[in-house]
Amino acid sequence: MPLVAAGVAAAIVSAPALAHAAPVTTTLVQRVNAANLAAGKAGSPYQWGAVGPRRFDCSGLIVFAYQAIRHPLAARTSQQFARLGAKVSRARLRKGDLVFTYASGFGHMGIYLGRNRYVHAPGAGRRVVVATLPTGSAFKGAVRP
Repeated sequence: MPLVAAGVAAAIVSAPALAHAAPVTTTLVQRVNAANLAAGKAGSPYQWGAVGPRRFDCSGLIVFAYQAIRHPLAARTSQQFARLGAKVSRARLRKGDLVFTYASGFGHMGIYLGRNRYVHAPGAGRRVVVATLPTGSAFKGAVRP
């Protein structure tokens, strides 16, 4: 079923199509605003599949933050987010970059806040939290959307 936005028909993008999505471009201001919005959700309960505004899973927190700043990203899972934007080394992280941690591959994510901190929804029975970015093999990578 096609979506209609501003009088223009647009096709629904399927998950496989997202694997080849064009790189996303966001401004520093947009990334900082998204990071601040996500950090403001600290204390919200985790719920698998939730995208806010009161409950979140790890990728749902990112979906919510970027939709709230009116710059939705074409992804829903951490694996899809990992393919958006430019890869960023840990040494070059900036506020608003998407960071991937713990799980094998790109199975868990959060938003970098600066000063070696990030905000994420850690899992069942836990709440959105601002934490120290893990080191070593627990840090899987980062992208700048």
